[in-house]
Amino acid sequence: MWVELTPEELNGLHLQQNPLLESTLWTEWVGVVCGWEKIALPTAEEWTKLRAEFYHGKAPIHSVGELKNLRIKE
Repeated sequence: MWVELTPEELNGLHLQQNPLLESTLWTEWVGVVCGWEKIALPTAEEWTKLRAEFYHGKAPIHSVGELKNLRIKE
């Protein structure tokens, strides 16, 4: 049985099979979202914490929300 995938599903599958690419794109987009939110990019320590919470399919906007929470706690 042949199942056709949508372009979004194909992209998601490709990223899941290429975690380094997905992580690289996520990192780049976290920076973009920080720019939209007009906040500083994560420090090295913050990147370490954000990367520890990264998983396949995680939206950069959620990571920026976590970044904001980290900064509130400091």
